[in-house]
Amino acid sequence: MIKPDKNIVFSSKSGIELHGSIRLPKDLSHKHSAVLIISGSGPVDRNGNAPSQLGIPPLKLDIYNWIADNLAEQGIASLRYDKLTSGDTGLGPYASDPNSLVDQSFNTLFVEPAQEALNYLAKQPGIDPDKITILGHSEGGLIAMLIANSDKTFKKPAGLVLAEPSYGRFLDIVARQLEDQIKQAKMSPNEERLLIDWVLEGVKNIRNGRLQDKSRVITPPIVSPSKTAKQWQDMIQAIVYQRMSNNLIKTEDEIDPCELAPNIKLPILITSGSKDFNTPPNSKGPAGSGVWALAQAFKKHNEDNLRYVELKNVVHILRDVGEQDAITLPLASQVKYPYSEQFKKELEDFLSK
Repeated sequence: MIKPDKNIVFSSKSGIELHGSIRLPKDLSHKHSAVLIISGSGPVDRNGNAPSQLGIPPLKLDIYNWIADNLAEQGIASLRYDKLTSGDTGLGPYASDPNSLVDQSFNTLFVEPAQEALNYLAKQPGIDPDKITILGHSEGGLIAMLIANSDKTFKKPAGLVLAEPSYGRFLDIVARQLEDQIKQAKMSPNEERLLIDWVLEGVKNIRNGRLQDKSRVITPPIVSPSKTAKQWQDMIQAIVYQRMSNNLIKTEDEIDPCELAPNIKLPILITSGSKDFNTPPNSKGPAGSGVWALAQAFKKHNEDNLRYVELKNVVHILRDVGEQDAITLPLASQVKYPYSEQFKKELEDFLSK
C-alpha cells in the first residue's frame, strides 16, 4: 500500500527551493520501486495545471496526479514537483528580478532540480534506489534523458518513460508548429512564405547569439498585411523575437535528444499520440520525423530494451479524443475527454518488468 500525498521541499545546488508531493510505501519491511514524474514545458505544476497565460485561460489538466494515482494502484511510490515558475515553487530566488531568470541556463533552472528530485527520492525510507524510473512528459522527457546521461546524479535511474517527448531541438519544434498553424490560416501564399521565413530568421538569430535587444525595433516582413497576417506577425514577434530570444531558450535549443539517445542503455518506453500536434509521431517539419525519429535513434543502439508505442487517438495531454479532429479541438475541450487507457496499460506493463 502507498501513503497519500505528503508535501515536501528540497533544494537544488544552485539554491532553488522546490515544492512537491511524494507518495511513500506504508510497509517498510521491504524496498519498493518508485517513479519520478517530470512535467512538460511552461508554468505547469506538479499536477499538470497552469495559470492563465498569453490569453489562454487557466488549465486544469491533472495529468501527473492521474499518473501518480495509477502508480499507487500498482504499489509504486512516486514523487512529482512544482518546477521553477510553477505552483508553490514560483519564481524562487528570481522573484525579486524575474527578468534575470531567462539569463540563466536550462541546466541550472530545470535539469539540476530534477537531478536533486531523483536523489531525494532515492534516499527515502522504503524506496529501492536501484528501482527508480523517471517518467518525463513532453519537455520532461528531454530532462529525463539528460539525467540519464549525467555524471552529476547520485543515483542513476533504472529506466525511462518518455511520454510524448521532445524529439528534436527546441526551436526546430517551435518552428514546425508555427509553420503548420500558419499554413492552416487563411492567408495568401506570399504572406505564408514571408511569415514562415520570418520565423526561421528569428530561430537563426537566437542560435547565433543575436538575442533580444529591447532598444532594437523589429520590422515585420509584410508592409500591408491582411488582418490575419497582421495577427500572425504580432504573434511571431511576441513568441520568437521576444519571449524566446534569451539565453534560457538558446541553451535548451543546443540539446538534440537524438544525439543523447546512443549513450542511454536503459529499459525505455516511448509513447506518441496519433493526434498529438505538439510532438507528433511523424513530422515533415525541420526537426525530421517526429517522435518516431527519436525512437529510431534509441533503437539503433538499444533495441532489446526499447518499446515504442503509438497511442491511438491520443493528444499531447494524454487524452483519448476518439474520432475528433484534434487540430480544431481547443485544449479546453480536450480535457473533457478521458485519459488514455492504452497509455495506462503500457505504463503498467513496462513498470511490472
